[in-house]
Amino acid sequence: MTTHSTRNLLNDVSFFSTIVDAAIALTRGERWSAAILLAAAALSRRVPGLGVVASVLARLARRR
Repeated sequence: MTTHSTRNLLNDVSFFSTIVDAAIALTRGERWSAAILLAAAALSRRVPGLGVVASVLARLARRR
């Protein structure tokens, strides 16, 4: 596997994990969190890592 394809794979995993986090937030009734995560997932296609950052921040916000 080349570096380029590995990077694409990691970006895809990040994108889909953010989508899953958004779905979980939606089932919990956290609409604001789900909306932010969906937006971050869409933007993470252009800005790698944004979805991961949004997911971590959403999890930290849930703990408070």
